[in-house]
Amino acid sequence: MNLARKYRPLTFSQVVGQTIATRVLKNAIKINKIGRDITAILFSGQRGIGKTTLARIVAKALNCEKGVTEEPCNACENCMSISEGKNMDVLEIDGASNRGIDEIRTLRENVKLVPVKSRYKVIIIDEVHMLTQEAFNALLKTLEEPPPNVIFIFATTEPQRIPDTIVSRTLYFELFPIKQEEIAERLKEVAKEENIKIDDDAINRIADASEGSLRDALTLLEKAHIYSSEKITLKEVNEIIGFVEKEIYDDIFQKVVKSDLSAILEKMKEISMQGITEINFIRGFQEYLNDLLKKCVFGEKSLPANLKELDIVRMIKILLDAENVLRWVSNPRIYLEFVLARLCFIPRSIEVEKILNAFETRELPEVKEPKKVEVVEEKEEDRNEWGEFLEEIKKINGTLFLIFENIKPRFKENEIVIEVNSSVYNMMENKKDFIEEKLKEIYGREVRLNIVVQTKETKKSEARENLEKTFELELFGTDESKG
Repeated sequence: MNLARKYRPLTFSQVVGQTIATRVLKNAIKINKIGRDITAILFSGQRGIGKTTLARIVAKALNCEKGVTEEPCNACENCMSISEGKNMDVLEIDGASNRGIDEIRTLRENVKLVPVKSRYKVIIIDEVHMLTQEAFNALLKTLEEPPPNVIFIFATTEPQRIPDTIVSRTLYFELFPIKQEEIAERLKEVAKEENIKIDDDAINRIADASEGSLRDALTLLEKAHIYSSEKITLKEVNEIIGFVEKEIYDDIFQKVVKSDLSAILEKMKEISMQGITEINFIRGFQEYLNDLLKKCVFGEKSLPANLKELDIVRMIKILLDAENVLRWVSNPRIYLEFVLARLCFIPRSIEVEKILNAFETRELPEVKEPKKVEVVEEKEEDRNEWGEFLEEIKKINGTLFLIFENIKPRFKENEIVIEVNSSVYNMMENKKDFIEEKLKEIYGREVRLNIVVQTKETKKSEARENLEKTFELELFGTDESKG
């Protein structure tokens, strides 16, 4: 018994989940568009969603002995031979093993021959994206000027690899994954027909695990029927497809909440011994957290005190990213343990809020206004005497000269105010007596030196900052000053 083959759709009405494609094809056949105006059809989509099945149904609809019809009879010789893949006028070619230009040239010669028993010769090329560029070029001429009564039907899982020149000459259908509820409904019909006893939860699990492929779902159903001697339960389906029981995810989640990584790693050893793959574990954990989030949003369940809904969202995001990475890593087990460690130690939203609230409510120290220095108008004689002072310092101390040269003093009566940055303040204070002695010699009177720290740091250029970091020093003066 092969359920996928036995229950393969034979008519458009039996096709599950591809409403748009079947409706367009039925109408096109009804108004005699296919074969007259449309000579090439392209189906794309993932495995097991009906690409080859639709191709065969189109071939039967065109060649049914009862006439061209949107619903073939499946009882005449043509219909039955096409369903079995034995019709001489319907050629099913594997694009992966017949991908070269020589095979396409041979095909071009064969299509010139008239059909033996049918109205139309139908060429079905599966996985057409596997053809070489030269083979596509050879096929293009035939598509542009097809022989009479010849229909090409292409199927592919990678439409982006087909040249646009080919796609533009076809009636293109992008088939989508079949909805989970549609797959589940079809599985119930098959189970009833085959007298298979199965729980609804088990059917839903199979439908979910098939990822939109009805063929995969029927194969899983058959496998579960063989595995279970009596009624198929959710537990048995989980064992077959490698899904983890909800109770295990409950346990893992509680350990994540407590950041108990050692206990999680011990639990993962048990799960690994059960033969559950890392990818299935991550997908199951995503589903568990997603269900938990929904229940919390709608008030059906509450989270632990140290978690918020945002934390669950972040956990789901980590698992979604991990699923994409997992297929490329060399050691999936270690990577899964790393992901679980991340879940344990991500900052909780409540903790972050506490930190932010502390910053918002803390009392900031009172900032005192800097004492304003009374400045009098600078006199010509002050500038001259200051120049003489600089010349004298230049002869005695080059370092002091470099500092004073880039300082603009403010003169008061018997007082000179200078602003320096904090890095040289102490040095200037130590030299204060010496400086005041020199000022007395130049000015001929007692002059007090008032040294203050700059309240606003001078903006430095990137070059200056790099030099200071490299040599661990503070360059004196500003970038705008000379020297």
